[in-house]
Amino acid sequence: MKSMKQLVWVTLLTVAVTFGLASTALAQPSVTTDQSDYPPGSTVNITGTGFQPGEIVQCQVLRVDIDENAGLEHYPWPVTADENGNFQTTWYVTPDEAGATLQLTATGETSGLVAQMTFTDSATVTAATGGSAISADTVGGTYTTLTGPVLAEGAHLDISTTGTIVLNAPSGFQFNTAATVTATVASAGGNNGSVLTLSSGTATVTASTITITVSAVDTGSNRRSSITWSGIQVRPTAGTPLASGNITESGTATIASINGSTIFGTLTEVVGAASKLVMNTEPSSSVTAGAAFSTQPAVYVEDAYGNVVTGNSSTVTATVQAGTGPLTGTTTATASSGVATFS
Repeated sequence: MKSMKQLVWVTLLTVAVTFGLASTALAQPSVTTDQSDYPPGSTVNITGTGFQPGEIVQCQVLRVDIDENAGLEHYPWPVTADENGNFQTTWYVTPDEAGATLQLTATGETSGLVAQMTFTDSATVTAATGGSAISADTVGGTYTTLTGPVLAEGAHLDISTTGTIVLNAPSGFQFNTAATVTATVASAGGNNGSVLTLSSGTATVTASTITITVSAVDTGSNRRSSITWSGIQVRPTAGTPLASGNITESGTATIASINGSTIFGTLTEVVGAASKLVMNTEPSSSVTAGAAFSTQPAVYVEDAYGNVVTGNSSTVTATVQAGTGPLTGTTTATASSGVATFS
């Protein structure tokens, strides 16, 4: 017959085992990423919790939108959980994943615990180029032609509604209203359905906006579209102060991850050609014959709008414009960053 002490021990052991089994059954591992959407070329930061301390956890990322998982990036890789059952790891989003819906699975080798989550790519913008050094001399004259921009869906129906897509010129710049700006739609990926359509392949251009209209979105299950603008021309509206800003987007079409701060191109106005010399520091009003001016002159090399031509290194020569007697000493100075200083 078991003693009371033995019965108490068995009861406690049974409670302990039952509690342990209940704790295991209630364990809820999780795996998360630092974002829900990633463009190609970015890195996914992954955090796992709730696994068995010290166990190997196999992680794997697979596409679930289409059956296309042959690449090395879709192979599983191991990571070791720490003493608390947590881990951190990363996964690189290759260009092949553009537009993908991806499922991350983490499986504990010892515990058998499994956690999953999904994430996607996003619509991406390749900003227009050619606007990084637009001369102030083009004010009221020649326009600069840009290349692009390009808007590409990262996932099917990133452009999810019909409506307008409007490119806005930054303050200090204007579009050429006489230019023919086109928007060309192409497939950005997927193997089912048709690309979106525009009401016209020719944009409506005003001095401050370029507008196209999406008349139908992607069809099918995974088709993705891209839109490429061509023929955009810009110029600054004033010679000074020098302008700089970004082409942005507005309109009524809904585009995933694109908002008013998304950059569709950066425009920068730079100084024009050297056209005049301006006395920045006047020499002393009087000086004893044969002595140096107590205040030596400094001369700016400027463009037509009064901007200092900082890249200019001209030789500036001082001469007497009024009065009598020779000008002696060093009468030439080489401009440095557009400023010639005599001594």
